[in-house]
Amino acid sequence: MKYLKEERKQIVAYGKKLIDAGLTVGTGGNISIFDKEAGLMGITPSGIDYHQLREQDIIIMDLYGNVVEGELKPSSEFQMHSIVYKNRCDVTAMVHTHALKSSLFISNSRKGEDFDAWIFCGCRRRGNGKGNCLCCFIKWLFC
Repeated sequence: MKYLKEERKQIVAYGKKLIDAGLTVGTGGNISIFDKEAGLMGITPSGIDYHQLREQDIIIMDLYGNVVEGELKPSSEFQMHSIVYKNRCDVTAMVHTHALKSSLFISNSRKGEDFDAWIFCGCRRRGNGKGNCLCCFIKWLFC
């Protein structure tokens, strides 16, 4: 593994948090981190359970779909990640899930409403008010 070593560790760790927090199941969703200086993103592969995911399984690719490192197939939604990174200089990581509460919120939203920056947060609160929290930042513009 030559590229994005620390980012790979983060992707693997957050993949497990997605499952543990109940934000997705099995292989659902995808995670990426973009290194602006290198012009590369690390993204989860398609079809690998997050609890089985290893650092070497993370696909390293440019924003045009060219795989630089990795043997597995990248997430089928790598283009969505690329589009955001190309158009938003302030975004360097994405977590995309189909969490039930988020999906219900979106499906019940008014058509024509402009959502610029939504943060969906799934958190298990413990007695002390502190919990493990994983946020999903998604930019959507609805027409």
